[in-house]
Amino acid sequence: MKNTLFTNLISLVFATITLLSVTAHSAPLVDVSVTVGEWQPDYSGDIGINGNTATLKELGFDDDSHNVFTLVFKHSIPIIPNAKIRHSDISTSASGTLVRSLEFDNVTYSASEDIETDLDLTHTDFTLFYSPLNNWVQIDLGITGRRFDAGGTVVGSINGADSETFDDWVPMLYAGFGFELPLSGLYADATFNAVGYDGNQVSDITAAVGYAFALPAVDIVAELGYRTFTFKLDEDDNDIGIDLELDGLYFNLGLQF
Repeated sequence: MKNTLFTNLISLVFATITLLSVTAHSAPLVDVSVTVGEWQPDYSGDIGINGNTATLKELGFDDDSHNVFTLVFKHSIPIIPNAKIRHSDISTSASGTLVRSLEFDNVTYSASEDIETDLDLTHTDFTLFYSPLNNWVQIDLGITGRRFDAGGTVVGSINGADSETFDDWVPMLYAGFGFELPLSGLYADATFNAVGYDGNQVSDITAAVGYAFALPAVDIVAELGYRTFTFKLDEDDNDIGIDLELDGLYFNLGLQF
């Protein structure tokens, strides 16, 4: 599923490059960028409720790679916000043997039970932002609506399978900061998304350095960065308790029109 989705996104990118190029050239006040990348995070944290929890390491999770697609529209019209769409395909699975009991969605899995776990934190960000400072130093401020298409499934060798979904919108604050070294093509940037309420928390932080290869009609961008994503659902408000952190390096390639 993950590879199929990313293939479709890649096809969408190349299918729209001509349209974006025409748009950027016919409207010189509009800048468009599109990037595709791979993120390789480590997993940490735990799941469970009522004191019956298991760490991701105990469940057998290890580092994995995930595909990310980003599309950004920027312009110089003051009253209209800029727009950014980022899709992160985060799904993985693991197997292990419990060292203690685990309660997941009101089902208790016993210590020493063999467990298979599927975890999906796939989401799409829709961000509207303004750029009060936009030259060789850049500041972006706005809001993000993060649409989760997420969930988890636990399959035990004794107690069977249970699953829970989290398909919902999460509003988040957004901030971005950038610095370009004039006339060099080198740049650095960082972005912050965060929200917290009633013991639930989602945060997403990136920091990157990159280089833009200038061509007559388009810039080719290569970027290396680090991303930290935390996701916490309080067990008092949900049938499951989740407290996870994913962090690791990512690499992006993109086009800027």
